Amino acid sequence: MHEEWIIRVFSSSGRSRVTIPSTCNLSMLKSKIAQSLKVPEEQQLLSLDSHGNTLLKGDSLSMLQHGLSNGSIVYLITDATPQIATQSIQRPKHMTTSDLPQLEKKPSNSNYSSSTSADSKDMNNSVEKSEGPHFKSFDSFLSERNFVTDDLPLKQSYKSFFISKGVMNKIPPSVTLRHQAYRHVDHLEMMNLSEAMQFVDYWRSKLGMMKQRVGWMYGYYREDSTYPMGIRAVMEAIYEPPQDEKAEPGKLILENDSFKSKVDRVAQSLGLECLGLVFTHNERDEVLTSNEIVTLGKLQLEALKTLHYTGYPVSSFICCTIAPCKSIQGGDPIPNAFAVSDLGLALLRDKIIDEKGLKDDTHIVIREEEKGEILPQILEKGVSTRKFDAHWLIVRINESAPIQPKPFFSSSQFPRENRIVPQKPSDVSEFIKSRLTSVPLTSCNLLNDFHLLLYLAKLFDEATAISICESIINKTPVDQHLLDILMSLN
Repeated sequence: MHEEWIIRVFSSSGRSRVTIPSTCNLSMLKSKIAQSLKVPEEQQLLSLDSHGNTLLKGDSLSMLQHGLSNGSIVYLITDATPQIATQSIQRPKHMTTSDLPQLEKKPSNSNYSSSTSADSKDMNNSVEKSEGPHFKSFDSFLSERNFVTDDLPLKQSYKSFFISKGVMNKIPPSVTLRHQAYRHVDHLEMMNLSEAMQFVDYWRSKLGMMKQRVGWMYGYYREDSTYPMGIRAVMEAIYEPPQDEKAEPGKLILENDSFKSKVDRVAQSLGLECLGLVFTHNERDEVLTSNEIVTLGKLQLEALKTLHYTGYPVSSFICCTIAPCKSIQGGDPIPNAFAVSDLGLALLRDKIIDEKGLKDDTHIVIREEEKGEILPQILEKGVSTRKFDAHWLIVRINESAPIQPKPFFSSSQFPRENRIVPQKPSDVSEFIKSRLTSVPLTSCNLLNDFHLLLYLAKLFDEATAISICESIINKTPVDQHLLDILMSLN
């Protein structure tokens, strides 16, 4: 089945959209426009600019040959009057707190690995059959409202206004708190289950769950057929940055890490990117504290992109918490994935939240106004407030691990960075010797371990690590001279 494209048509009567197969030619596009706007094909001139300087010619040429893609704009130049049929926009039903997904898992006697290894498709199907999805994927949400984005939070401005004497002053619009009905990422899949297990085991066994552990998740995004127009984040590795040893419970603090940019580039050379943050915490009532929401919201703003075809800014940055669950026998830790809502991002972007005035873990506080300043009015359940429940800004994301994982990295055994026992050069030679018991010397997967690659980027240089990454991607043996050097380290 061919992919369907949406082509936006701008004309003297306004704007409209037509849906066409990605493989169609210009003649078929004109036919669709004729059906939609009632303008005969022979009276149509299509251009890539509004002045008609870049006309589309060649009815037999495909859309790609004309330089068009999904979401492209074409200008209809005609003497006829296009007739645009309007459709009423179906606004999404406002969600309430009762619509939020259950955060705790069902009782199980299994440990962390088996409790998170349930088949994601079966699990999601059973949930949707019984309750229906609590959140829509972003594209599915847009398709139900005719792709209108102008009223969504990140297209709005919540900046304050200062009163000026002698002129008409503009009052900022009020903000009504409601749970976000959509999400930009629908599912987090722990493809590299061994990586997640070692992250959790270190926190449990070595740290005794007394100190918080933070990591950056790396992987890739793909389409998810489990959800209509869904997006899935697939976790392949976790980089553990320097940790704040004095972090207070409920306060997510990240140390300055100059090495993080190198990690990003090494991951990028493997076709991976930073998906978000994973961190541990002990058992508590809050799924995310107000401080964590603010910290994560800032990280999401840094990851904001405008690659969406509607022009709406989208952040696919997510977080995953690891914490004991009282409904699981033995209190084994389980993962829960979240994101901060677009409204939360907009309030942080426009400096409305008092980031230093968060007195408890459950409420977001609006900052005090300066002299002559007017802030937007925040309405919680119809009542104006300066402090509101932090859960309004949380978006729940499903998570799972496959029954038969197929991770990108063939090994997860090299010592981790920034742990109690530091990495050392002899770890490299010992790792290679251990790998040679099961992997040939000429195999492209001999050095296919994320943490080994990061350590080599630190021990030697970034170029050395990336050269090994290229061997892994191209499935070619690593340079023998480099292997000899690595095996001689002690």
